[in-house]
Amino acid sequence: MTSYHEAEAALREREARVRSILETVPGAIVTIDEKGIIESFSAAATRLFGYKPEEAIGQNVKILMPFPYHGTGSVVLGRRHDGTTFPWSS
Repeated sequence: MTSYHEAEAALREREARVRSILETVPGAIVTIDEKGIIESFSAAATRLFGYKPEEAIGQNVKILMPFPYHGTGSVVLGRRHDGTTFPWSS
């Protein structure tokens, strides 16, 4: 069981490190799964987009893109929670 507990401790350590990065990185970080569902949302992403992590996580990344860019692979504008847009290079 020692290896199980060691693996569990290592996983907790990695999760804490990722949370720390998401809270302190100066640039917005949004991670998505293969279907475009937001899995993590950094503090800088909250400041930039205006969504709280609990509002964004679990949603499709399209909520961050204004209408004409919903279906394209290269985004040139981002959309904040209040509907305003800004230049965004991905």
